Amino acid sequence: MEIEFVAETTQLKRTIEYLQEYFQKIFNAKSYVEITQLNIKKYYNYLRKQYNAEKVSAHLKKKFPPRENRRIIVILPYDAYVEGLNFVFGIAEENWGGIVFTYRLNPQLYGQPFHPLLFHVRILKVALHEFGHSIGLTHCNNPSCIMWFDKSIEDVDRKSLNYCTRCRITISRKYPRLLRL
Repeated sequence: MEIEFVAETTQLKRTIEYLQEYFQKIFNAKSYVEITQLNIKKYYNYLRKQYNAEKVSAHLKKKFPPRENRRIIVILPYDAYVEGLNFVFGIAEENWGGIVFTYRLNPQLYGQPFHPLLFHVRILKVALHEFGHSIGLTHCNNPSCIMWFDKSIEDVDRKSLNYCTRCRITISRKYPRLLRL
């Protein structure tokens, strides 16, 4: 398995390095980084002041077509939504990858001082969650599992950085040598 981390700007380089390091600790997967223009401005909804996550995802899937044994994790510093929800922290598609929208993961949005470690841990949790979807996991009913559906930033903060036993078994059955731990 290969994991490609993608961003539009080198400003996210430290964030991606943090993600890459953590992913390498738990997954037997090669990883690499691509900084490139993604051209998603046309998917911005000016009334909502957010990006349409489904349209961004469809666009990026064309730019980075699905390949067997490769998953894409795109990090974008924007706010996003899907129809029927006020916002999403991320979106994913099985056998392709996922997108993390970092805007609502920033502690400053909630009246807290910026804390780089908290910000990076939140991004990591969403990235692990979206990666889980990309390899076939669904939402989990265990609130501490990384695959728990996050309705709020408190949900993101409450859950651990781990897949629960049930989710780990599912990963191991689908991808026998993917997990290191």
